Amino acid sequence: MRTRMPTITSLQRALITGLVTSLLVCLAPSIWAEPPSASAGVGRGELVIFHTSDIHGYIKPHKARWYEPKPDRMIGGFEALGAHLDAERRPYLLLDSGDIYQGAPEGTLSKGSAVVELMNIAQYDAVAVGNHEFDFGEDNLIRLQRLARFPFLASNIQVNANRAPVTYAQPWALFEQGGIKVGVVGLATRFTSTSTLPAHVEHLHFVEEVAAARPHVKALRAAGAEVVIALTHCGVGPSVSRKRIRTADFVPSQEDLHYPGDIQIAREAGVDLVLGGHAHAAFSELWRPEGGVWIAQSGEHLEGFTKVVITRSAPGEAPQIKGELVPLWLDELPTAQVGASSLRASLAQEVDQISAQVGAEMDVKIGESADPLPRFADLPNLDGPLPNLFCDAMAEVGEADLALHNTFGFRNDLPQGTLTVGHIFQVMPFDNQLATMNLTGAQIKRLLSENLEGGASRIQVSQHLTLTTQSADTQGGREVTLTYQGAPIDEARIFKVAMNSYMAGGGSCCKWLAEMPSVNTAIPLRILFMDVIRKGSPIKAPAVGRISILEETK
Repeated sequence: MRTRMPTITSLQRALITGLVTSLLVCLAPSIWAEPPSASAGVGRGELVIFHTSDIHGYIKPHKARWYEPKPDRMIGGFEALGAHLDAERRPYLLLDSGDIYQGAPEGTLSKGSAVVELMNIAQYDAVAVGNHEFDFGEDNLIRLQRLARFPFLASNIQVNANRAPVTYAQPWALFEQGGIKVGVVGLATRFTSTSTLPAHVEHLHFVEEVAAARPHVKALRAAGAEVVIALTHCGVGPSVSRKRIRTADFVPSQEDLHYPGDIQIAREAGVDLVLGGHAHAAFSELWRPEGGVWIAQSGEHLEGFTKVVITRSAPGEAPQIKGELVPLWLDELPTAQVGASSLRASLAQEVDQISAQVGAEMDVKIGESADPLPRFADLPNLDGPLPNLFCDAMAEVGEADLALHNTFGFRNDLPQGTLTVGHIFQVMPFDNQLATMNLTGAQIKRLLSENLEGGASRIQVSQHLTLTTQSADTQGGREVTLTYQGAPIDEARIFKVAMNSYMAGGGSCCKWLAEMPSVNTAIPLRILFMDVIRKGSPIKAPAVGRISILEETK
């Protein structure tokens, strides 16, 4: 089993940073233009990096429903990752870009501790702080940090009151493996302030990513890092969200190029490599934007990892970086070191124990579905059967005129056939409750128009509401046609609107709603939905077409 190379301690880091600050007074700024020469090192070096992201509690294998040739093919999980780690003979680092636990029941019910224990066994070296690490509050993140045998990294999270960095996340870590010194700078997305429950982070300030990273990149260069990596939970941009991208064909949209995320970091932060997450995108290989450095995006739900190989052939030579996505297909796992002492065996044993604890509760049957219930429909429709069913239920239970729900709050599809408690946890892992709010027709129209982005609608609607638009490629303020019960919506009328507590609190799709008064019913949405399934079983898929793009229908 691999022996972990220790990271620099907080005291060592403070001493180095202080020394660097003193040297900057005496040395010209141009000293930072290039990394230090590798001639001071040992010559030849080789290091492998395993990168994962957006695990969201998916510790076990699951069906790759997106894989058209064989949607029942099994993929993912910590045991599968362990098999690849066991097979690697070269020195390596194991890094993750955050959002480690909130999603599948094993992660959500343990509030992250089950996933952290598995990451300890796998010997992760560092993990970036994702927005969903705050979903159970900052105290829970502190608990996870104390449980972890690896550092959480984020160089841009400060306390509002005094702009001091938070104590539970290091800004960076320095490693030496395979004769190569590697610095890793952590970055959380600035949108964490609205992409978790806003009340959980209202006391925090999320610094602009590039500005936060630059001084730490300089400190790492001064400490001897030959390669500096940005380990980020920031995302590439709207066009790649939850997509598998063949990088040879990838052309970023204008929204991607202006999005404050990994492309900007790759161009401006002074790093050599960006290992990113948050968008749930899977890049087939490393991708390099014009004027920037290599970027990796490693998908979601532990379905694969990006394997990066960094080599230096001779003293003075700049390290070379190559990498590609490796899917964790269960029928293609390496078989090296399958003994009792292997990572694969240790991880399999822990996964089995966690699954046994959770399984009894998750396997309880709640009903049947007569149809598959996907989250998304095909163009020109921007709504989906599952959100439509759920929005209708919210409107009914909330005794509201209509209901709205953020699209990406639905984290999985529902299959045809038996439905269990576990299915509902996978669909909605967040502990949101039903809220109601009074909005005018004009405000509803504004909200829906603002959330047309990247060929999708970021908000789903209940029946009686129909939205049509000429295009949904660019965010913000376009002309839309909105009807209620078959007639143009009365923009002056006040409607009672049901929604989840995340939206009512000013979540990322609807920040200005936080200024509006709302009523929290204290009804958990998971419980609400399970009741709907029990009472309506077997449930059927509602028709789609509530939100559509007119130009696609010509």
